[in-house]
Amino acid sequence: MKKIILLMLLAICSLPMMAQNDVYADPESPAQFRGGQVGLQTWLADNLVYPKEAAAQKIEGRVIVKLTIDRGGNVTSPVIMRSADPILDKAAIKLVKKMPKWTPAKKNGKSVESTFVLPISYKL
Repeated sequence: MKKIILLMLLAICSLPMMAQNDVYADPESPAQFRGGQVGLQTWLADNLVYPKEAAAQKIEGRVIVKLTIDRGGNVTSPVIMRSADPILDKAAIKLVKKMPKWTPAKKNGKSVESTFVLPISYKL
């Protein structure tokens, strides 16, 4: 009986810790790039490098990247949701990994991990 009570107590105590690891797609206050949408577009324009191989082959397209912004504002776990070409996909992941910290999302007044979908266009 003591073991059952102990296990139930451990399960109840671990619930708040599990909730802290949730990743929110719809937090109360979404993650924000420094400078907002304009700041994000400016940063992308300043840092996007068109791969030479893609330019030589005249490859264009739009890569859709899903990324996670952790509780500290770091960009993590970029994943290609829609590929344009493997060369452009690789460049998009490299670009996203260079991003500076964001202001993290908030849920119930606390910083939480959240997801963000970012389209990156490569046009010659």
